[in-house]
Amino acid sequence: MKNNIAVWFVVGFLAGAATIFAAISIVPSSAIAFPTEVRLVTNPQLEAEQVRLLRNFSDAIDSMKEQFTEASDDADESMLQSDLQTVRSQIELYKVQHLDAVPDTSTSAAFVTCLTAQTNQAGGTGTDYGPYLQKMPTNPFNNKSDIKFGDVPSTTFDSGWYFDKVLKKLAPNDNATHAAL
Repeated sequence: MKNNIAVWFVVGFLAGAATIFAAISIVPSSAIAFPTEVRLVTNPQLEAEQVRLLRNFSDAIDSMKEQFTEASDDADESMLQSDLQTVRSQIELYKVQHLDAVPDTSTSAAFVTCLTAQTNQAGGTGTDYGPYLQKMPTNPFNNKSDIKFGDVPSTTFDSGWYFDKVLKKLAPNDNATHAAL
């Protein structure tokens, strides 16, 4: 009886790299079915190793996500503080040029217009002063740029910014920690 060589290939996926395993055996020609059939060869030890490596890979990815999240939060914190400092300094410049008056606090839009358009000394439309900002910055922690106004610190944290009319001070309005800045 004539023997033929039959080859079975197994292609596996292991941590992003294709791996090929081959099993070669000599079988009688009568045992070979045509067209050629493909048989998957399983190896419990190899499967266990693949599972272990995939779990390690998954743990490494989770660790990297945490590091990127921390870096993103740090960047947001820096951006918030930088934007706050910029807007506060521009409000102070506005006050110097407008006889110690703050921008119009009747609405968020009126306040922003005073800072982003040219004004006269009385704070109305003019060409004497400004603009102080291109646009009101967005609070990176809640993606809002609107402003709420009041006489006491905000406790609702539902706008991008809060302007205390008594203290004449702008603060972030996304949480208590930032509101205290």
